[in-house]
Amino acid sequence: MPLPIPAARDPRTYGEVAVNGVAVGPLVEQLTGGRYKRTSRCHLDPDLDSEAVPRIAGWRPAFGQINSAQSHLARHAICKGDLFLFFGWFREAEQIDGRWRFVREAPNLHVIYGWMEVDEVINLAASRRSDLLAPFADHPHLHGRSDPSNTLYLASERLHLPRLDRQGGGMFREISGPRVLTDTRQSKRSTWRLPQWLHPDFGTTLSYNETPGRWQLDGTECTLSSAARGQEFVLATANREATEAWLGDVFGAQKSALADCSNQRASEANITIVGRPRDKSVAAGSVDVIDAHGQLNEERGMYVSALWDFISDNAHLCASTRPFLRRSTPATASIMSSVRQADRFF
Repeated sequence: MPLPIPAARDPRTYGEVAVNGVAVGPLVEQLTGGRYKRTSRCHLDPDLDSEAVPRIAGWRPAFGQINSAQSHLARHAICKGDLFLFFGWFREAEQIDGRWRFVREAPNLHVIYGWMEVDEVINLAASRRSDLLAPFADHPHLHGRSDPSNTLYLASERLHLPRLDRQGGGMFREISGPRVLTDTRQSKRSTWRLPQWLHPDFGTTLSYNETPGRWQLDGTECTLSSAARGQEFVLATANREATEAWLGDVFGAQKSALADCSNQRASEANITIVGRPRDKSVAAGSVDVIDAHGQLNEERGMYVSALWDFISDNAHLCASTRPFLRRSTPATASIMSSVRQADRFF
């Protein structure tokens, strides 16, 4: 369950958001010990779930960026046909006597929780397309952000990837192995276990992670000490076959469905993995209710973004995150997470 980050200027409150049947307001109040309430405002972005809040006709998944994070995406020419993969920092939570709490000793994990293929890129400072923007009237990037870089990415209707019959944007409803970025053999959530072809020795580059010392080959895989700085890591690779196979694993497709594809777009498009790896929250909002085995379980527990545990149980650590509030990261795969005082960040 990715939780929207706090954002005092934004239009939505936690009490208005409910995803997969879970009311976010009470959950936030319980996990923060009342520090944030259901009346507190939040940053619902990326906005991927059609049922998170009441929708205006014509709505589709959308993602906003601004300032240095948007500059990074622009430098990498993120455009129509490119793919965002969203990840966050998650920890298992459980409900005891009707109240939610984080499971002590549960591991902290970086997990891919959603995706969005870009259909349109709109500079909000310059756009006069009121008809196009009307369905997104309550999107946070249409409120109180006047910087010339303020940009909204809109999802395609369907994914244009070989044999992947999916909506253009959405959230995964369970955790599976390929969606877990963290190398669970060790304790640091920022150390990732990835397919071997993502190693720089195989002609792949991942923005903000170009330093060779961050990478280690490990048999048919590799490990990455992922950069703390940034929101998006842009992944650039010419290995079309490996990219398609990896995306098939992430989306849960059958390997046979990826064979003999004539669609050339996958080898040309950017994949952007979006997240804020220094913070225990995700960029924005929707909910997955799953137990420790990755199965739907509404009675016992779920994985939620760990921002609230970070604030309530480990408040002494919060000061150490402040130097990262204005730092961001993109990728041909772009990665994005959140920070505690996100209303200062966005």
